[in-house]
Amino acid sequence: GSNEIADHYQRGDADAIQVVERAAGFCGKAVFSILNLFNPDIIVFGGGFVQQLGDRFLVPVRAEARKCMNVVYSLDETRYRSSSASWTIRC
Repeated sequence: GSNEIADHYQRGDADAIQVVERAAGFCGKAVFSILNLFNPDIIVFGGGFVQQLGDRFLVPVRAEARKCMNVVYSLDETRYRSSSASWTIRC
């Protein structure tokens, strides 16, 4: 499952790295779409996969969202935080 992918990613497995990078790209595009459709104050990522990888996953997610972002929206670095239960991106 996803925890196994995270374990392989942390060990430097090339296939797992490719899967995680691709997933981060898809999630970044999804974040962009959610922002444009609903303009939420916060988007929460949770689960073991995100808990294990943290910023190694979320930084590329944010980067992809920014690539897609138009002038109306921006992701504020100071509002990007983690908690023990989940990771959040504040918009």
